[in-house]
Amino acid sequence: RIKKLIRSYDVVVEGNRPGVMDRLGLGFEDLRKENPGLVYCSMSGYGATGPLAQRAGHDVNYMALAGLLEISGKVGSLPPLVGFQGADIVGALQAVVGIQAALLEREKTGKGQFVDVSLCESAMILGISSLSQGLAGGLADRGTGHLDGGLPNYNIYETSDGRFLSVGALEPHFWAKFCKFLKAEHLIKGSFDEVKAFIATKTYDEWTALAKECDACVEPVLGVSQLTSHPQHMARDVFLHGTGEAPPQMVLGPRLSNHSPRLLERAAYHGEHNKEVLRDIGYTESELSALFPYYMSWWYWGKLKVSQYMLGSFYNAKK
Repeated sequence: RIKKLIRSYDVVVEGNRPGVMDRLGLGFEDLRKENPGLVYCSMSGYGATGPLAQRAGHDVNYMALAGLLEISGKVGSLPPLVGFQGADIVGALQAVVGIQAALLEREKTGKGQFVDVSLCESAMILGISSLSQGLAGGLADRGTGHLDGGLPNYNIYETSDGRFLSVGALEPHFWAKFCKFLKAEHLIKGSFDEVKAFIATKTYDEWTALAKECDACVEPVLGVSQLTSHPQHMARDVFLHGTGEAPPQMVLGPRLSNHSPRLLERAAYHGEHNKEVLRDIGYTESELSALFPYYMSWWYWGKLKVSQYMLGSFYNAKK
């Protein structure tokens, strides 16, 4: 019956290791027989081919094999362990691009196709400029380049109260402008240690106020709790607030002139629309009751305020 459902669908996205869906009889070749126009996107750590296709991995591994960790960090330190999933997020964006391209081609040919997304390869997009420079033989040693701590005018500094300030005055005229504004012209040719000591003389709030007055690519490092109240984010409705205790919804896509950001009532509970979808392909109420007993219904768990993550884990375990 899944194959029957596929006949009316445009896109399938799956994130198993290569070959799993084929063993289940739900691979691309199986499903395209039911729907020749189907676009089938498979996302995996290293892609559907190659010696690592079946290998387990997580974001830090993908970033490592993409060459990004080796080109990041300062001299004498470990490569940084970033606090976000760069490969996973860029991989998702690559999936969107691939799916859109396949759908556009389908408009001309009537045929769907297989979209193979490697999270490791996707991660390379984050460092494409530095990686290209390195492949051409022009990349400096880690921690000595323009973007990884080798310049005092492109760095991160600690303030006197333990917060941080980002300095991105990469162009000489910006750095000179900032130093003159501070009446610290000696820092224009100063070392990292000299700039570090100078930044450490003022608090985070003091530097925030100074940075606001001088347009020289210097900004405070915001904490997550500060994001929703920042004037720039507020002006562009980056965070939309609903009622009650629900966290704000983030609006992170490009702004379209014919549309405005709007607040969604809520995200769907895990499996909330399963019955509705299965009814469309012929499941009877008795069959649905057997598949989804009372304790697995979405509204039951919603009333108990069980998280979507827990619902997903429970449902997968039952399967």
